[in-house]
Amino acid sequence: MRKTTYLIMACCSVVFLLIFSSYKNSSSTKIDNTPKTTSLKDRINSAQEKTYHDKVYNVTVPYLDCFDADTAEAGTARFEYRYDEKTHIRLVMFVEPNIEGWNIKEAVSNLAVGSERCLKETDSFFIMTGEMSEVPRYSFLEKCFLVAGNWIDLAVYYPTNKEDDVERFIEIVKNWNP
Repeated sequence: MRKTTYLIMACCSVVFLLIFSSYKNSSSTKIDNTPKTTSLKDRINSAQEKTYHDKVYNVTVPYLDCFDADTAEAGTARFEYRYDEKTHIRLVMFVEPNIEGWNIKEAVSNLAVGSERCLKETDSFFIMTGEMSEVPRYSFLEKCFLVAGNWIDLAVYYPTNKEDDVERFIEIVKNWNP
């Protein structure tokens, strides 16, 4: 079981690293050209909410109209907002099978390591937060549901020093129900 836990954590780390590097190298993702007299928080709070629906897994994800969306793959949706060269915010939804057969409590006890901590745990979901070891100075908040043998996850990734500015995204993830 311990080897499996490390394997899952390593796989998740690789997935997150690939997600971040693909966004970093993506030329199709544009930087917001809104005059910088508009603060990041004001820009986020003034954006209109939209929804994406994954028809294969019947999952709905709220996001903001300032995001660039990549929703080409069933069970995965990525949204990115680049406020400037250094401030990138990502919202990622993914569905993956529960190959370990863990319940919520087992998942939390196996995944809450290092700087990661569980904010809330119920019979159907958990909310985890922490700083990303793979991407320095970035934090995340994720909400993960166990539905019909699949983990359905929505996470927001943001610069650690911008937590107050991305409060709206954090609330979107905390309130999300697939």
